[in-house]
Order: sequence, then C-alpha cells, then structure tokens
Amino acid sequence: MDSSRPGPPKGIQDYIYQLEEGLGKRFVKWIFLAFAGLGVAAIFFLTEARNYSNPEAMDMAQLARNLATGRGYTTRYIRPLAINLLGQKARLDGQPDTGLLRQPVPDLEHPPVYPLLLAAVFKVTPSVYHQSVGKGNPFTNRPPMEVILSAFNFGWLLLGAWLVYRLGLRLFEHAVGQLAALAFMGTEALWRFTTNGLATPLLLCLVLALVNALVSLEFLGRETPVSPLPGSSPPNFGRRFRLALGIGALLGIGCLTRYSFAWFLVPVLGFVMAWGGPRRWALVGIITATAVLLVTPWIVRNLRLTGVPFGTAGYALLDLTDKFPAGRLERLQQPLSFDQQPNFDSYFGKWMKGAAETLRDPLPHLGGNWLAALFLAGLMVQFREVGRRRLHYFTLSALLWFFLVEPLCQTQLSLLVPVVNSENLLILVMPLMLVFGAAFVTMLIDAIEWNHLLLRDLALGIVAFLVSLPLLTSLLPPRKQTIIEPLYAPGLIQTLASFMKPSEMIMSDIPWAVAWYGNCDCIRLPLQVEDPKRLKKIAESSRSLPEDFFEINDRQRSVNALYLSPFTSEVSLRRLLENDADSAWGTFYLEVLLRRNAGNVPLKNTYPNSAKSGHLFLSDFVRW
Repeated sequence: MDSSRPGPPKGIQDYIYQLEEGLGKRFVKWIFLAFAGLGVAAIFFLTEARNYSNPEAMDMAQLARNLATGRGYTTRYIRPLAINLLGQKARLDGQPDTGLLRQPVPDLEHPPVYPLLLAAVFKVTPSVYHQSVGKGNPFTNRPPMEVILSAFNFGWLLLGAWLVYRLGLRLFEHAVGQLAALAFMGTEALWRFTTNGLATPLLLCLVLALVNALVSLEFLGRETPVSPLPGSSPPNFGRRFRLALGIGALLGIGCLTRYSFAWFLVPVLGFVMAWGGPRRWALVGIITATAVLLVTPWIVRNLRLTGVPFGTAGYALLDLTDKFPAGRLERLQQPLSFDQQPNFDSYFGKWMKGAAETLRDPLPHLGGNWLAALFLAGLMVQFREVGRRRLHYFTLSALLWFFLVEPLCQTQLSLLVPVVNSENLLILVMPLMLVFGAAFVTMLIDAIEWNHLLLRDLALGIVAFLVSLPLLTSLLPPRKQTIIEPLYAPGLIQTLASFMKPSEMIMSDIPWAVAWYGNCDCIRLPLQVEDPKRLKKIAESSRSLPEDFFEINDRQRSVNALYLSPFTSEVSLRRLLENDADSAWGTFYLEVLLRRNAGNVPLKNTYPNSAKSGHLFLSDFVRW
C-alpha cells in the first residue's frame, strides 16, 4: 500500500480540514452552484421564456411531430421553391409536374439529426400535448410542447457547460474551467437559443467534443516521434487513427444537424495539417472520408428527390442578394432564368452588408457576454505551453473564417430574428473564446498578491456574477408576455385550422406557424395574386411567367383558405404604393378589409372579426 496517499479522515481535525479545504469544500461549492443554476432556470422558464418566434424552430418542431406520428420525413410547411425543385426533377424523369402537393411533401430544407431527436421527445410525450395551446392568461399560456422541447434543449446546454469546464480544466486549471462554465451558463443569448427550439445547444456540444478530440490529437502528435523505418506506422498511430475517425464522425453529425456546420471542416483540417504530427495527411484523409461517408446517404436522398444535393437549403447563397430581396427566393415557383442568376457584384454586395452588420452587433457583443470579448484582449498574451498556443490560433482562425462565410449564408431568418437564429455561426466559437477569456482574467487575478485563497475565489466569483448580469437582470420585473403578439397568435391559429379537413390546404404569410400550431398543410404566399391572364400579358415582355396564386390552385392543389397575419397587414403605406411584387398581398389585404373585395381569388367568405389585430382569414365556404 502506498503510504504517501492520504487515507480517510481519522479524527475531528481531519474532518474539519476536509470540510474547509478538501472534498467537503468542493462538494458544498458544487451543490450551491447546482441549486443556484436550477433556481435561475426555473425563474427564466416560468417568467422570461416565450413561445417560438423563430420560423425554423416551428418548422423543425412540426417536422418532428410528423416523424413521430408516422407521416415520415414530410412537412406541412410547403415552400413554393420546393414545388419548383420537385417539378424540375419530375420533368427530367419524364413525369408530370402537376398535382405535386396532393401527396405528403418531403422536407427539402433541414438535415435529419435534430428533427429525429425531437421526434424521440414527441414519442415519449403524451399526444394530448402535441397540438395543445394554452389559453387564458397571456403570461402563462405558452404551448406545453414548446416547454418540453425547451427542457430537452436545456439538457444540451448543461452538457455544454460541463464540456466547457472540462476543456478549461484540461488546458489550464480548475478555476479557469469553472469560470468559463459559469460564464457559459450565464450567457443570456444561449438561453434564448435554448427556449426558442433551435439546434444551437446541440451544435455547441458537438463543437466542444470536436475541440477536445483535436486537443488529444495534437498532444499525441507532438509526443509521437517520426518512425525510423520508411513505410512503417509511427507509434500511437492507432490512437490517432481512432481520434481522426471520431473527429470525422462529429463533423458529419454536425453537418447532418445543420448544413452550415460543414464550414468547420476548413479550420479543423487546417489544424490537423499544421499540428497533427507524423502522417498528418493520412489523418486528413480519414477525417474527410468519414465525414463524407456519413453525409453521402442524405445527399443521395436529396439528389433523388430534387436533383440538387442540399434541397432548398442549397439556395441560401442567393437569398438577400439584389436579385432576391428578403423572402422572395423561398416564394419562387418557376425555374431560375439566366438573367435571374446573381453575379459577383450581387454576392459581394450581400457579403458587405452582412459583414457590416456583424461588425456592428454580433461580433463585439458575442452573445452578450463580455468575457468572450476578453479573448481578443488575450491575443496580446503569448502562452508558453504549446498546446494552449495552438488552440488559441485555431480559435482565432475559426472566428475569422466564420466572419467571412456567415454573411454569405444569411437568409431572411437573420432579418426576422437577429442574433438568435441558426445562421449565427460565430456563436459556435464562443465557448472556446470563453475558456481563453477566463484564462486571461484568472491570469490578471493571480498577478495580485492575495492574503488568503478565499479572497481569490471571491474575486473570481464576482467576475462570474458580472458576466452573468445580462441574464440575471432579464429575470427582474417588468415581466414579459409569454405569447408574441400580434404577429403570432397560437390560439387563433389553432381555432382557424380546426375548420379545415385533413385533405385541405391553407395559404399563409406565416406558414411555419400554421403548420406548427394548426397541424395542417400550409403553403407560403406566392409572389403574385392577380388574374393569370393579365399576368401572362405582362410577363411576355420579360419572357418569364410570374409566380401567382392560380399556378398553385389550378395545377398543384386547391387552396381552401387564406390566412394573412400582421406579417403582411402591417406593411407600410410607402411599400404598398410601390409597384412591386412584394406589395401585392398588402394591397389585397386592404382591398378585402376596406372594400370587401377579394378580386379574382376564389375565397370570398371572411371569418367574423378575423381582421382584429391585423389577422384576416378567408375561406372557400362558410366553415364556422
């Protein structure tokens, strides 16, 4: 028996020592932090969490519900662009391109991992909650299923905090890991991601697992000598091979969670090529091949359905260019003509606008946590330990890389819900920045001569409290209303959807909300609403038929109802007076509201008082 190892406490003095400085101190600290965290979580979920405001969250939730209820990987949120792609593939295969919406529409927007995880949550949740929308007090009527899905995401947030702690402990010390984990849990933006139903908490866990694997690979590569015999494998290559497989698997899973996660491949491969050790090119090939093999079956599925590898998501680069302002690309029903293709100037203009917005808000604030901003101040610090220095360079390169690619990946989602959206790639680097920011703060605190270690711990606690102030102050009164009105009214949407039969379809300007809250098929508004004969005459000069209501109603599937929300009704008068396609539905809304004139649209029956608060519901016959 090793006599140098401390044994169990034998007397009262040993027990007192363990309570003050040993295991007892750590146990009391973690118990306190656990109860404090659960208390903050309870207050936040009960008072600050609101119903979903992000279209993508509602879209993935309804997709998961379809998976759980046996409808397969199909969507009730129908994009005209999806009809475009399905029609093109049908024509290439020699099949008719009409009636495409008379059968369940496959989802062409989202990769499968996160919807499948949500579907598992739906499976273990009683079906009574799947469509339930709370009624009564607007401060307490958040849909129960959204609360359950938020709790599921909160589990990923807790796992992310533990991974941040482990990374800080591994690279530096216990104090750094603890401060970084507390800052991670004290970042308000991450809680917004969690309660808004997005996959970002899961992606953060994948990033942290990926970085831990890279740290292990770099350490083994640094400690592994080059094999003296030509053609023979260097020592530890088996362990490095397994780590490379794990890194490739994490990249593949991340890409199947969010397509834009594939951009991580560039800084990861750069890190491995620079510091992967002997046979680094073999490791690069293993990582790339593993990721590609995991993603390939899903790419093949998309090619079989649409002829393009990423479905409708692959057109994100075109969105927000001068050819396709916000929201127009997804409503594109006809094939792209040559003159509609954006040129280099269009893409450069999109990048310049997005980069300017990033520099103004997300980059300086980095989710509202100034500890991450201290990462930039820490660039002046040269770490002596090689592993720390290399991961520091990796974090900086990933930050710069995402700053370059994020503006090009942005779509209408970034305008509807700034910062808290799945197109925010910079947030994925934030946990690494928190670790180095915590290391920088700890270094400054350690430069002070403390009379007692308790004072040092107190100083670190004050820093953790200060970086969490944005979250803590959000819990203070006045209390926010749970339901986001007037744009989204879950109770009204559920009432209107109850008038519809399962085989019928609604058209709406917020189809993501109708699909989620109403659980019925809903197609997004096309760009035009006028008589197709008049539109055909107008289009002859431009040699392209404009998208219109009747193209869907007559050739694909009957539109049985039309629902317009404040998303359309609150269009400014200036835009209504402009002669462009985006003003068509706003003008239509005013015509129905003021003149009771729906024009040529075969939906003449208005639901009583539906125009209250900017909501309008028209039906093909009286259903109420």
